[in-house]
Amino acid sequence: MTPQMQRIADSGADVVQVLGNDTFCIAVYRGLTAAGYDGEITSVSQCITDATRQALRGGDLEGISVISSIALGATEDPSYRQYEAVMAAYGGDVEDVENIYGMGAYAVTSALATSLEGISGDITPESVTQTIKAMPEREMPGGGGVAFRCGGSAVASLPAVCTNQWLRATLDADGQPAGYTVEDSSDLEGA
Repeated sequence: MTPQMQRIADSGADVVQVLGNDTFCIAVYRGLTAAGYDGEITSVSQCITDATRQALRGGDLEGISVISSIALGATEDPSYRQYEAVMAAYGGDVEDVENIYGMGAYAVTSALATSLEGISGDITPESVTQTIKAMPEREMPGGGGVAFRCGGSAVASLPAVCTNQWLRATLDADGQPAGYTVEDSSDLEGA
C-alpha cells in the first residue's frame, strides 16, 4: 500500500478519508506513515478494532478522527449504557460485546422498534410503512444523541435515509474514541 500512499503524501493532501475493514485500514495507516504523510486522517468506525489497536501501537492512532453511526465505547453516553445493560441481561452468549457489529445490530433493531411505537390495528406491510414514515423525530438508539425520522426529508435526494447526522470522535493514544460529538451534514447536500 505504501506506493499508493506515497502519491497521496506527495500530492499535498490535507485530509485522507479511509474506508474499509480493519485489515485494509491497517495497511493504509502503515503506508501513510511510511510515506511521511502528516495531514489529517479520518476513518469509518469499522477501521478501528482490537486488531487495529494491536497492529498500531505507540500512539499511531492518536488524533485520527472517526465517524460512526453508533457510540461504541462511549461509557458516559446514556445510549451506550443502555446497550451495556441489554447485553448484560440478554447477551450472555455474546463473546465480543465491544464489537461494532453487535452494537450496530442492537441499534438497527432498536431503531425499528422505536419507529413502530404506537402502531395499531392490523399489522401489514402498508401499516408498518405508514407508521415508520409518520414517526416523530426520535433519538437513535445507541446513536449518542443522533436524531432520526424516516419521513423522507432527512436527505431529499435519498428518501429512504432517516438521518443526516453522524457521530465524530478523535482517537486517543490507545486508539479509543475520546468522546463523540453529533455532526450534521444537511448543509452538504447538493454540494
